[in-house]
Amino acid sequence: MDTEVVSNTAPVLSPAPQMVEVEKLPGQNNDNLTKGKLLWSTSCNKCHEAYNPNTRSMAEWRPILKDMMPKAQLSGEESQHLLAFFNHYAKK
Repeated sequence: MDTEVVSNTAPVLSPAPQMVEVEKLPGQNNDNLTKGKLLWSTSCNKCHEAYNPNTRSMAEWRPILKDMMPKAQLSGEESQHLLAFFNHYAKK
């Protein structure tokens, strides 16, 4: 994994560039991506491996995330951060 700086203060690990097309999507910001990355790396790992977002398209992830976010007991705001992270890194 490569380090990508997505905020002014904290680097976060992102999927390796050769594995995912890193393309800024309209409406996404660094705060959403940073918080989404943290949720992905902590909440998703509580019960199973945190699967790399680039393994599926967003159309494939939506039903999975819709099912898993309530199980992870994410708030509405946390869910939005996680969706922003997946939306950014999902397979195009």
